[in-house]
Amino acid sequence: MFPALSGRCLTALRVAALAIVLAANARPADAQIFSWVDENGSLVVSNVAPGTNLGIPSYDAAVVGYPQRMRDYNARQKAPRPDDNAT
Repeated sequence: MFPALSGRCLTALRVAALAIVLAANARPADAQIFSWVDENGSLVVSNVAPGTNLGIPSYDAAVVGYPQRMRDYNARQKAPRPDDNAT
């Protein structure tokens, strides 16, 4: 390949070429990394989203809509109160 190079230089050249090929073909990991600061001020890094293992149900109103009791509560809050009209 390169007759003027010694064996040690040739090995280093091959390793460098292999590293370049591996770096060129590398792609980002499929996993998502989450980070946050805990109550002690320490940085926490995890591949699990915070809150997913606590058993707390999530509620997305855009997906399932608002429950009837919440719509009733909002209607009661918007209705004029009797002492609002007093002067």
